Amino acid sequence: KYFSIGSNVFDGGNIQFTKGYISDVQLYNKALSPNEVKIVSNGDIADKSSLIAHYDFEGDNPFADKSGHGHDGVNHGITIVDGEDYYILTGTA
Repeated sequence: KYFSIGSNVFDGGNIQFTKGYISDVQLYNKALSPNEVKIVSNGDIADKSSLIAHYDFEGDNPFADKSGHGHDGVNHGITIVDGEDYYILTGTA
């Protein structure tokens, strides 16, 4: 299955982009408890055994899956601007 981070494609091909910053995305194969959500909001992994994919958008390959499961992201026209302590991902679909 495919998914998109930072944009939504609606019927008719209309695309809506997220206005804001996305610095860390974790996908789990279960619903997280309120305590696990707190753990994730602090930048930690809530449950390694349920983690499907983890994207922190950092390093040599900002689209690499850091969970170890190999679900690397694909760059569809995004330009990476290397800041001092961050990357800015911009682009159009």
